[in-house]
Amino acid sequence: MSPLPQSEVNLSEPAPIHARFLESGATTVQLVRAIVRNHTAWFTLETINTGGTITRENGVTVLAFEEDIILAFPRMKKSEIDATLDQIVAGCFDKKKGRVSCWSTLPTHPGDLGVRLAARGFEWGWCPHWMALNLQTMSADIPVPAGCEITLGETDEWDVADLPYYNRGYDAGFRRLFARKPKRVWRFVARLDGAIVAQTVLFVTT
Repeated sequence: MSPLPQSEVNLSEPAPIHARFLESGATTVQLVRAIVRNHTAWFTLETINTGGTITRENGVTVLAFEEDIILAFPRMKKSEIDATLDQIVAGCFDKKKGRVSCWSTLPTHPGDLGVRLAARGFEWGWCPHWMALNLQTMSADIPVPAGCEITLGETDEWDVADLPYYNRGYDAGFRRLFARKPKRVWRFVARLDGAIVAQTVLFVTT
């Protein structure tokens, strides 16, 4: 599989305002589809941002960047799956990355995707618990501990060693993401009595 040209992997322009959010009462299927689009767009942006490669063939998008290779939500035909997976696994060994993972919804496509991956050396991973929030009905009256302040945290390098999901070595890459136009990525930091206690990254698909 040959890497796609940069012009073919750029993210789409933001959608019109009226189309940016799901309608109230969205079904579980609609929510999951939106989550898949969001994750795939995030993986794509990370790959572009770090100069990685993206390939697509037989219903599989493979993204290789930094130490990771991601198989993003494959939908393969049974007649093609073995040859396609063998080709992907061989390519992963050639790239010499540290981690290879496959993200999928349930049920998988095909249904025995997990078994076929396990036969090729994959281990069973963790299952994310995706959540959705209706912004039209949410309450802004959320209690905040005394001395807690939440602000944007996009310019500072933090000298902290035990902050979940934070790696100081990734700061330069994240700052490039924060500066991209149109803006899609924000980072927020929570400080309690001046000390950093939490952080989160927000990525919007459109």
